Amino acid sequence: MEEDKKVYFVELERYLSPLTAEETNDVIDFYSEYVEDAGLQTKTELENKLGTAKQLSRKILADHSIKIDEDQRHHNIKRSPRSNSKMIWIIILAIISAPMTLGIGGILLILLMSMILTAIIIVVAMLLTLVILTAVCLYTGLLMLFTEFTVGIFYLGCGIAALGGLMIAMPLLYWVCSAILQVVANFARYLYQRFSRKRQGRSEA
Repeated sequence: MEEDKKVYFVELERYLSPLTAEETNDVIDFYSEYVEDAGLQTKTELENKLGTAKQLSRKILADHSIKIDEDQRHHNIKRSPRSNSKMIWIIILAIISAPMTLGIGGILLILLMSMILTAIIIVVAMLLTLVILTAVCLYTGLLMLFTEFTVGIFYLGCGIAALGGLMIAMPLLYWVCSAILQVVANFARYLYQRFSRKRQGRSEA
């Protein structure tokens, strides 16, 4: 019995590697006390109440990421696109691992992932279009410069203009991507909190 609990918490600690040692110890202490109070002894009892160690770790990491996000929002600290991406991924893993991810939850999860994929495709397509346009115009302009000077100058001008557009578009696209990631992160946080409330209601029932 005690061995089951020991193995469970060793696995949980391993999955919580993204947290600091202090945060991990706090989590382990909290759930150890919870397990003792609930009288959970066997692996089956632990997993029926808390889920597997991996499922519980994903829930903990998602809760932790959302807490950091809320703290930063409270102090008007803007999250970076990388932080938002990390939070989205952690939440997706937490939702996937939850037994309740069925029906409308599955549809919402697919929608969330589709939003991210669509944003990536749009950004990549726009950048590739500008890069190709710039390269073609500059290359054509250089070739035509020695045969049709006027036409060559025209294409070079188009290429330089496209290059300027690319320089303008890159920070603009970065801003758009950041905004999209923020929207998706907000949606992911809402979705996870909704699932958490539903899961808590079921466990209390």
